[in-house]
Amino acid sequence: MNAILNIVSPKGKYNRKEYAIYGMLIPLGLLALALINIHPILTGTLLLLSIVVLVFSSVKRARDTKYNTVTMIVLFFLPYVSLVVLLVLLFAPHGEKVSSKSSKVLMIVVIGFVVVILGILAAVAIPKLAAVQQEAKAVTPQSQLQ
Repeated sequence: MNAILNIVSPKGKYNRKEYAIYGMLIPLGLLALALINIHPILTGTLLLLSIVVLVFSSVKRARDTKYNTVTMIVLFFLPYVSLVVLLVLLFAPHGEKVSSKSSKVLMIVVIGFVVVILGILAAVAIPKLAAVQQEAKAVTPQSQLQ
């Protein structure tokens, strides 16, 4: 029981191997169990538990890397960026905190990644929005006639 509480606890640090096991494999296993759809309450509980284990293990791993822990955790909650953060945490070297230059470089790379993703989404969404607006304008007069 103490080992399970240690996995779910945000205290301490994880090295790469521990993060790969506790931060990747256990949440994926819990997610796989949740997808079986045994019971709705059990499914929701397993999904929530997998998210908690993933977040807390990412906090532990971020403490063991040279990157700023708060920055990594904030980036972890951004869509699409979280995948990059998970990979960075998985492959980041163990070490003491170094100059903030590497943290700034990581932040610039992640912001660039976010801008590219948002640009792609905007390029797809804006024409679709215009088409839906034109369709709504064409349908509105017909519905007012009835």
